[in-house]
Amino acid sequence: MKTIILNSFNFNPVKHLIKTVIFFSFFILVNNGFSQPIRFMNLPHYDLKPYHFGFSLGFNKMDFAIKPIEDYRLIESGEFDTLKSVITRSENGFNIGIVSNLRLHPQWDLR
Repeated sequence: MKTIILNSFNFNPVKHLIKTVIFFSFFILVNNGFSQPIRFMNLPHYDLKPYHFGFSLGFNKMDFAIKPIEDYRLIESGEFDTLKSVITRSENGFNIGIVSNLRLHPQWDLR
């Protein structure tokens, strides 16, 4: 019964093996064809130093707002101040920060 089913689909194990080998060999050859050439490494001993310093740049937007209490007379005295509202305007800003890195172990850094 099993040979009848295989023959009805015209399955040839030798052809299947040849197609599989050609398929995988194609990907192996293509992978090697597009590899990049070996070049020298930029600053090879840079990461071996015990500490590094750098800087960070960024932008921010300040949008500070206080939501007033609707009826502060209902709250016990002394719990809150009598501030009704603070109106602020939104402003943009610029950040400059210092980044430092301490090498504790070849696999551990503290920033």
